[in-house]
Amino acid sequence: MGSINAFGAIMADWRRLLAAWQYHAELLSGSAEERDVLAQALADAEALKGVQDQLQGDRQAATQQLNAVLAHGKEVAIRIRSLARSKIGPKSEQLVHFRVAPIRPRKKRREATVEAPPAAE
Repeated sequence: MGSINAFGAIMADWRRLLAAWQYHAELLSGSAEERDVLAQALADAEALKGVQDQLQGDRQAATQQLNAVLAHGKEVAIRIRSLARSKIGPKSEQLVHFRVAPIRPRKKRREATVEAPPAAE
């Protein structure tokens, strides 16, 4: 029989094993200690799975709160940059402190010189 790795399958296997032990208790006399250990492991695993599920829900809630705070912070950052641009001026080099590109004069383009095709001889 193959190994069982999924949590639900393991729990179901342990429950079936405990039920089978209960059904054949007279054949397995003297092994009550192992049954109690397995029953305790089953209870512990189910309790820890509940904690894990609760923590996953808390993590998801924290992620949603974090995303909301980040969205709000981005809006505020945009406002601060816009305020800096309006107070300092759109051409001021001090805008780079706010990670805003100032309006800079354009470089003049070189005029393309058109070469005349070589004269045919």
